[in-house]
Amino acid sequence: MKKKYSDEDYIHNLTPEFRLTHYDMLKVSELGLLKEWKNKIVLHVGCNTGSNSFALTSKGILVIGLDINGKAISRACKNRGKYSDWMCGIYPLFVVGNLADKDCAIPECEGMFCSNVIEHIYKDDLTTALKNLKKALKKGSKYYISVPMEGHYNDPHHQIIFKNVNKIIKYFPGEVTQDNGFWIITGKI
Repeated sequence: MKKKYSDEDYIHNLTPEFRLTHYDMLKVSELGLLKEWKNKIVLHVGCNTGSNSFALTSKGILVIGLDINGKAISRACKNRGKYSDWMCGIYPLFVVGNLADKDCAIPECEGMFCSNVIEHIYKDDLTTALKNLKKALKKGSKYYISVPMEGHYNDPHHQIIFKNVNKIIKYFPGEVTQDNGFWIITGKI
């Protein structure tokens, strides 16, 4: 019997200030996506307690943070007050949702930030999750996806180890690069 996704998995408590210097944020900036996404609705997949969502929002991006972990989303909502002076009056919207649910309702977005999330999805659920993500993006939307390469690090929560990213690029064809132990997939729907 397959283990169910759990609210108890893990919750991150990193600050948005730290996240702006994190590898993925630097990569997104380097690729010009922070400017591209400014004033657009961007889906932050696997937002956890919202530190990356707040970091993206501080750059003028309208963020919808999505996570399966209800406790993490609850904490993200509480963090709004904590970072209010940092947000310039714009706040992320946080939503609990399971990408593996074929009826998962994700608001239509104009971009997607998905950093180190897909490897946590069970293999049997991967196709449904990728279809749900693609369905949520408007035509012309730009996306950023990163997943660790095989052997980069061991995490007991990883359900999929990526030797290649063929399954992902079937739904999100784009430029695939290997950088710092990660597969980076960027493109436009």
